[in-house]
Amino acid sequence: MTLRQLRQIASDLGVSLYSRKSKEELVEAISTRQVEEGEGRSLERIEAEMAPAPRPAAETRVVFLPRDPQWAYVFWDISEDDRSDALHAGASQLCLRVADVTGLAGGSSHPHTLQEVVVDSHATEWYLPVPLSDRDYRVELGYRKGGGGGWISLAF
Repeated sequence: MTLRQLRQIASDLGVSLYSRKSKEELVEAISTRQVEEGEGRSLERIEAEMAPAPRPAAETRVVFLPRDPQWAYVFWDISEDDRSDALHAGASQLCLRVADVTGLAGGSSHPHTLQEVVVDSHATEWYLPVPLSDRDYRVELGYRKGGGGGWISLAF
């Protein structure tokens, strides 16, 4: 069960200070309260009766966080619709593109600064080497097309 689900059950049972308890403390407090009140339903039974926790639909996005002058941390989400559309369009490799955009406007980049890093198709995070410190970079998440080449941009 999620922490939120456990807190709801604890609230329904009148467990004090439930919002400050860890997951393990909540399970113990709920079990104790159920024994005190003689309630026959265990947490396992309550969980089996509950609908699964809702999972928000992923929105395709990429986030670039400088870690230090030499490295950056990049993480992303890809919606199932975008992933499916890209695969139907011939996507073969998931990649991150890094371009130096220091002092430029309108999405342009300095010539010869584009670096492309192939990442695992199931990954959702990656560490990237930063080419030069004290520069502005744009990171783009996308797929390289198989066969004749090409690029399918997802987010930047």
